Amino acid sequence: MSSRFRSTIVAALVCVGLIGCSTSVRGGDAATPDGIPDGAERATVAHVHDGDTLFLQPEGTHDRDEQIKVRLLGIDTPELDPEECYGVDARDELRSILPDGSAVWTLADAEPFDQYGRSLLHLWTDEGEFVNEALVAEGYARVLIYEPNTRFETKLRMSEADAENADSGLWSACA
Repeated sequence: MSSRFRSTIVAALVCVGLIGCSTSVRGGDAATPDGIPDGAERATVAHVHDGDTLFLQPEGTHDRDEQIKVRLLGIDTPELDPEECYGVDARDELRSILPDGSAVWTLADAEPFDQYGRSLLHLWTDEGEFVNEALVAEGYARVLIYEPNTRFETKLRMSEADAENADSGLWSACA
C-alpha cells in the first residue's frame, strides 16, 4: 500500500465523527461528485474478487504492487469457496457496479484494517452511488457490523429491512 494512501486513511480517521471537520484529505484538485462524503479518496478498481472483497489501485499509482485489498464495511456476502447460495450473484453484481478500471471513491471508518491486513472501506461510484448500501438494498448482501465501524449502520440496516421485506435477492433465493 502506498504511504500516501495509508496517510489518507489515517487523516480520514482523524475526521471521523468530528463535527465541522473541514480538512480535506483528498489529493489533487479533483471535484467531488454529488453524494460523495467529504474526505473520500479516489481510486481505480483493479479486480473484484467476490461480493465484498476487491483490489483497488490508489489514485496516482500505477504499480501492481501498490494495489490494496479491500473488505467492504458493514456488509457480508455469501462465500464463493465453498460456494454458498447467491455467492456468484453477489460477486457478479459487484463486478457490474464496479467493473475493472472504473473510478471509485473510498472512505475509512473507525478502524482502517482488519486482522488480515485488508483495508476496511465504504465505497461510492463516480455517480455517487453508495456501493455497500446498493448491495444490501438489492439483496446481494446482509448487514454485518464490526464495532467500532458503525458510521453507516443505520442506513445499511434500513436498506436490509426493505430488501428482506421485499424478498429481494438472497432473501428469496436462499431461504
